[in-house]
Amino acid sequence: MFRLSNTLVLGLLSLATVTLAQQLELAKNYVCTEDFCDNYRESNECDALKTACRVQNATHNGIIFPSATPCSCCKTCVENLKLGDDCSVGGLGYPVPAGICGPGLYCKVAEGDEHPTCQPKCSRLAAKARTLLNSQYPVLTSRCDSKGSFDQLQCVDDMCVCVDMHTGRPTSDLRNVTRGLSALPCFDKRLHENTTYLRDCENVKISQIYDISEYATEDYNVLEFERDICQPDGFYDRIQLHPTGGYLYCSDRDGAPIESYRAPVNSRLAMTMNCKCARARKLLIDSKSLEVPECCPNGNYKRLACRRGECYCVDEDGGQVGVERPEKDKQRLPCYNEGDYCPVS
Repeated sequence: MFRLSNTLVLGLLSLATVTLAQQLELAKNYVCTEDFCDNYRESNECDALKTACRVQNATHNGIIFPSATPCSCCKTCVENLKLGDDCSVGGLGYPVPAGICGPGLYCKVAEGDEHPTCQPKCSRLAAKARTLLNSQYPVLTSRCDSKGSFDQLQCVDDMCVCVDMHTGRPTSDLRNVTRGLSALPCFDKRLHENTTYLRDCENVKISQIYDISEYATEDYNVLEFERDICQPDGFYDRIQLHPTGGYLYCSDRDGAPIESYRAPVNSRLAMTMNCKCARARKLLIDSKSLEVPECCPNGNYKRLACRRGECYCVDEDGGQVGVERPEKDKQRLPCYNEGDYCPVS
């Protein structure tokens, strides 16, 4: 009797399992089929995908995900945000973001900003190193490219290697710079020299570090190297201290002064100096552009700009803020400031 009951129970369990599996399969086939989705899309129009996901080119691209519709019959687009775009770090209970930082970019709050933006890893790590070390002397970091990602060719002393532009991880074997760098797969003759790696500014920076080290061994206190003169890409920074020590000046990437944009050291003009307008102006003049910006004496953008009869307010990067007005009505703009477009505060 016991064996019969046991067999009967096992049989019933098997039957129940088969029946449940069949029901699940039936439900799956009935609900989530191509026919179901075709019918769903006919009666419920899906939202159009964003341009970024439809175009998928160098300037507009994104990732296509299943949407929160029955059986994911519709698709949704999460756009790849570009360098400097505002982003959201997310969290529990946050809505699904409409965009995420694109390849090689990370959503972080940069120093001086109130909200996070998409930043490349190399320049972000360089800024972090300077902040953490809090050194008054130059700090050596990985070289970045012009967009803030890792330069794919990295060298330490005489040894060089190719790295991933987004992560900085090695992608090739080591090679001695004295044997030439052109054999490395990441060598780009438009960006790199075959038998030397360091740029002029980097050579000056390393000389400063050697001098500091030598003076320190002789018990001298070194006070004159207070500014990191190089950008993360190895070229000269926008703002340089004149050898006389009397003023700061706007510099091109090779270290040469840009016109007469300058400010006395420790002045209010020097404290707000960024030289972004001066750099942009030089690039536009060099490219023979017909329209170039007018800059403040310290090389910053003027708060108000006019172009082709229309005037508008601008931010520190030269981007338009708010609506434009006819030139005759420019005094109605909030940045008019009684005609002073270069306030020092």
